[in-house]
Amino acid sequence: MEFFISQMKIVIGLVIRMTTFVLTLLAFLPVFCTTHVLSNKHDSLYVNITILQSATAQGAVCLDGSPPAYHLDRGYGTGLRSWIIYLDGGSWCESIPDCLDRSTTSLGSSNHMKQRGFFAGILHNTSKQNPEFHNWNRVRVKYCDGSSFTGDVEQVHSENKLYFRGARIFKAIMEDLWRKGMKSAENAILSGTSAGGLATILNCDKFKCLLPESAKVKCVADAAFFINSKTIYGTSYIQEMYRKIVNLHGSTKNLPSACTSVMEPSLINNTLVPLFLDPQHAWTDCINNISRCTSSQLIIIQAFGVKFLKTFNKLPSCCTRGYFLTSCYSHGDLRFPTYWFSASSPRLLNKTIAEAVADWYFERAGEIKNRRMGTNFLFFFVYLLNFVTTESSLVNLTILQTAVAKGAVCLDGSPPAYHLDRGSGTGVNNWVISVEGGGWCQNVAQCLLRKNSKYGSSAKMENQIFFSGMLKFYNWNRVFVRYCDGGSFTGDVEAIDPGTGLHYRGARIFKAIMKELLAQGMNKSENAILSGCSAGGMTTILHCDNFRILLPNSVKVKCFSDAGYFIDNEDISGELFIQQFYNDVVTLHGSVKNLPPSCTSKLKPGLCFFPQNVAQQIQTPLFIINSAYDGWQVRNILVPRGTDPKGFRLNFLKALEGLGPSSTRGYYINSCFAHCQTQKQASWFGPNSPRLFNKTIAEAVGDWVLEINQFRQIDCPYPCDKTCG
Repeated sequence: MEFFISQMKIVIGLVIRMTTFVLTLLAFLPVFCTTHVLSNKHDSLYVNITILQSATAQGAVCLDGSPPAYHLDRGYGTGLRSWIIYLDGGSWCESIPDCLDRSTTSLGSSNHMKQRGFFAGILHNTSKQNPEFHNWNRVRVKYCDGSSFTGDVEQVHSENKLYFRGARIFKAIMEDLWRKGMKSAENAILSGTSAGGLATILNCDKFKCLLPESAKVKCVADAAFFINSKTIYGTSYIQEMYRKIVNLHGSTKNLPSACTSVMEPSLINNTLVPLFLDPQHAWTDCINNISRCTSSQLIIIQAFGVKFLKTFNKLPSCCTRGYFLTSCYSHGDLRFPTYWFSASSPRLLNKTIAEAVADWYFERAGEIKNRRMGTNFLFFFVYLLNFVTTESSLVNLTILQTAVAKGAVCLDGSPPAYHLDRGSGTGVNNWVISVEGGGWCQNVAQCLLRKNSKYGSSAKMENQIFFSGMLKFYNWNRVFVRYCDGGSFTGDVEAIDPGTGLHYRGARIFKAIMKELLAQGMNKSENAILSGCSAGGMTTILHCDNFRILLPNSVKVKCFSDAGYFIDNEDISGELFIQQFYNDVVTLHGSVKNLPPSCTSKLKPGLCFFPQNVAQQIQTPLFIINSAYDGWQVRNILVPRGTDPKGFRLNFLKALEGLGPSSTRGYYINSCFAHCQTQKQASWFGPNSPRLFNKTIAEAVGDWVLEINQFRQIDCPYPCDKTCG
């Protein structure tokens, strides 16, 4: 393998050696990987179904309106207070016809489910087949909603009587199991395969919240790491499919705020080669039998596998993560003995999946593999088990009800909100405020769309979010201000739109939350930072001096904006699209009274939304973090399809001169195609983070905040920076 890797620099050698290696590997696949077929031996058991009739009162029903169901096999002995919950898989339905088809099967109706469920593998009840978990309470949750238990649409589809209620099903079944003894659990595992594995990842933290704090809770996702990969013709088929699923099922409110769309390689026939792209079936034989692939097809598959592995770079490298990667060309299932634990099971480092999961769950000394197992399989087809556990960085949402009396409300009239994680030790009197981003709405139609999402209503916001990136800033008090006004906290229109009920009150929200934080102890702060990303970064620039005024003179106040330096630039057709867009935003939201007078007295109000026109007048120390090839701006301001974006960089750097020469200014301008770099741990501070003059963003900001030095650096033009990743 080392020799193979060393030859990769030679393209011809790469092609020849990768093909040879794969074909050689395939000759040995039967030794390591077995086809998962059911054995005739008595190595499994069948468990009666439980139809949860009481769930219908909560609207927790399958696609056809029938009650949800599960199978429960009680634990015994030392396993009485330990639980394994296994979520069935079965793909998704993305359209009404798809869901109608499912509603007449066991994947959409409990009326069509078998009365007895097959229990084997991770659900088996003998130590021979399941040595570590055989005497636990084992539950198999049936899948009948078509959205990985994320959907929640109140209205029933009038014509076809379809119900999209997956999230309610998950909640109802977990609550029923809680009453049946899970409330006293000492150990608990949430697991699943394929669509059930994705449900495991998406519901992992919710599952943790349902259990006692003393319980050891972990999640095991099998065949669920779905990557956002293009087809062989460059189209984003799988991305579009997931978009349709989320829209149809109303899944947005139940998805994590920082979710990643990923896909697992055994579904390569759906991601890489959808059926309609292969009319001559040139790929069908290859996908169904990899030994029939041509050398060029194998190379394409190899590239998919490499991209799949690269997605792991975005995952936290910590002891709560585990990976089991094999070269088996299969779609595994933890319920099958030959896959889970048997003489012919796949092995890595001489461990079966059952043994690896047990070592990881029980945190056995010397056995926990806090690294990627099987990295020698880098250049051929891989298979994933992603073991996810919860972390302590989840922070609760605070709804500011008192703000309503001041008219400080979201677009829909609901109260504003924020998340606060208290500081400790030397950071008790230091505060960092991060303002959420999320674009803008320039007209009533756009604001109506936002009104029904977390960007326009606190009723749609997640109750908990992860704090990462700059929100791990030392041991300071850290606040994440939710964005629900659509005008970068500048709007203030007294009248409520009579036809739509829309409120434009962003400036009032900013003031109300800041006053609340002052009452929470920020009035005694020694250091305070206002920050934000994208639209939140623009908020930081526009409100920097306002933030300074709210605090005592003794407080050291600074602001830094990430990806918030939006420039006034023509698009490739010569039109001033972004200028007209911001003018519409300012007009609709009544923002002019909250924009810097030093700008509005000279320029049209819409132009004062551009940082280049206001930054020079800002009195408070300001630090700019941006890419000179800002991903959002290149796509939305320049519209560069087929064009060279280097001209945008020159215009961006020219606009940056608007900051002025003040010594209180700092900036970190790299050449990565990125948008927002402070909220992700990987780009904020990590071994693979972007660097300027050998400084990560975190180090540069730290030096500037603590006044170790003035950081004012601009990267060389693309593609010279090799640290962008």
